[in-house]
Amino acid sequence: MGQLTDASVVLRFGYQAIRRAGLPTEEILTKAGVALNQVDTNARTPLSAQYAFWTAAQEVSKDPDIGLHLGEHLPLYRGQVIEHLFISSETFGEGLKRALAYQRLISDAFDAKLVVEEGRCYLTNGQQIG
Repeated sequence: MGQLTDASVVLRFGYQAIRRAGLPTEEILTKAGVALNQVDTNARTPLSAQYAFWTAAQEVSKDPDIGLHLGEHLPLYRGQVIEHLFISSETFGEGLKRALAYQRLISDAFDAKLVVEEGRCYLTNGQQIG
């Protein structure tokens, strides 16, 4: 496999959330070395741009949990395949299992798995928790 990439929507939603939160978007993009046209494109973006964007967002905002705190500013991910997989499933768990089969639509770097054992469930990136 060549360079790892993300769907353009990942960077675009991050940018929109930062803008809605009132953070300095141009400063973050400049520090990350990400051009505005990378945010507005439908082409997949290099995973390295995603990493640079979130590192810059964390540094500029001085918030080590910026990704978590921006969750309330994210737009809904409507009308996409992933949404359909959830709403057409009988349960959330079934929808999650179906959606995980298509996680590479979002990012080549995703390798999430749903683990259900001993009365608990969690998502993992392939590493077991103790």
